[in-house]
Amino acid sequence: MAGLVPVIGLDKFHYAIVTTDTTSESTYEASVAVPNLNQANIAFNGTASTWFADNGPAVISSQIGEVEVEIVIGDLPPADYAKLIGATRTDGKIAYNKNANAPDCAIAFRLMKSDGSFRYVWLLKGKFAHPDQNAQSKQDSVEFQPQTLMFKGVARLSDGNVYFRIDDNDADLPAPALETIATEFFLDPDYVPPTT
Repeated sequence: MAGLVPVIGLDKFHYAIVTTDTTSESTYEASVAVPNLNQANIAFNGTASTWFADNGPAVISSQIGEVEVEIVIGDLPPADYAKLIGATRTDGKIAYNKNANAPDCAIAFRLMKSDGSFRYVWLLKGKFAHPDQNAQSKQDSVEFQPQTLMFKGVARLSDGNVYFRIDDNDADLPAPALETIATEFFLDPDYVPPTT
């Protein structure tokens, strides 16, 4: 049953550039897979505020805050690096201008749970900050130096949604979805589980 076992793994990092996000629709470019995902740490920064009346707590309001995601991967391929930070890339040369602005994009990944089931996640809109680069000389023992990316997410204009999440061991997930979700979920941030 969904939610009864802990997460033990992570893979399948994808991103999709937002092409349209208006009050009537959101659209995306084709999604891109980036290998060697090591970590995805999501901070939703949710809050719950209490209003007091008649000498006690009367109303509680909760909301999601600024969504922050730290992604750790082996490295970003040059084309993806340039695209996600808003740089230009010509003949293998990446140029980052002081006026560059990263594009809006969606990101996805899959979490493995200890019973062999998976949780699939799309964060629907946000931007990557220009990543830092830390490196040190190789020594007697190798210390891996992966790339860390910081992503900040917001709600889409079209529907106010911030993220989608599907657990493939959720009893309410239509059975036909189990046959294709491992591949089709990552094709479209607006993936809808098939019912037939």
